[in-house]
Amino acid sequence: MIRDDKQAEALESTSDGELRDLIDGSGDCLYEMDNHGNLTDFSTSLPKVLGYREEEILHKNLGDLMNTRQSRKFHAAFNKVWITHRGFSNLIWETRDKAGNRKAIELSAYLVKNHEGKKLGFRGIARDVTERFKTLHDLKEAQRRYEREFEAKRKARRRTRNLFDFVPYPMVVFSSSGNVTYVNPAFTHVFGWPLEELIGRKIPYFPPGYEREARENVKRFKEDADATIETKRMTQDGRILDVIIRGQLSSENTHDNPGELFILRDVTQERRMERINETLFQISRALPGYP
Repeated sequence: MIRDDKQAEALESTSDGELRDLIDGSGDCLYEMDNHGNLTDFSTSLPKVLGYREEEILHKNLGDLMNTRQSRKFHAAFNKVWITHRGFSNLIWETRDKAGNRKAIELSAYLVKNHEGKKLGFRGIARDVTERFKTLHDLKEAQRRYEREFEAKRKARRRTRNLFDFVPYPMVVFSSSGNVTYVNPAFTHVFGWPLEELIGRKIPYFPPGYEREARENVKRFKEDADATIETKRMTQDGRILDVIIRGQLSSENTHDNPGELFILRDVTQERRMERINETLFQISRALPGYP
């Protein structure tokens, strides 16, 4: 971490050095901001991702690195954390690094308070998801290209499904009535059910108590085509997974046009690593020599 005080040099010689190396080597970028959104502390991987030197972003407001639309989205998310005391995850920040290369950064954040409960700022994790974001973007472009290329919807859907077979993330297509019309091999690999067991049926992959949330999520996708939802789903053998879901709902609910297409990404291991990293981070702060 880069500190904005004279303790940084002393910190390097303390016994938490190995912990700091482990955090920095995890690939995640840990950061802290004051209540105005200015960076006060961050792991050494953050400036590398953004292409800046450490001193160029220390005390800099993250909103200054965004365009107007992204900045509004950023400040709205952090204002909500400030008011509700509830953190967030999976906020996608689209930006360019110092060299002009396009970047997609996934942000999570929660509120930092002192022992008296006074709000001090924010702490969170930034993850470079440029390649994954590009894969999803390319997938959408490929789907649109196929639909334009073939006027017959059945043929377009058949060719698109051939493409979907090679998508690395679990994917499921539902009819307008909510029954499965297609799952790709990645879905079977992660969740266990093959297509022949699900075709024409509803998937029994909601953990107890999540059915109502699933219905509310469908409403969210109808209201916001760019919505990303993090929730939990159950595998055929009963394991509970943390998943991020993106959806596309068709405006034409006909026999020839599927009503719902969802891409699910298993983030169980990522969330486990985040919890481990945060634990290590808290331990490193509690060690002697850390302010």
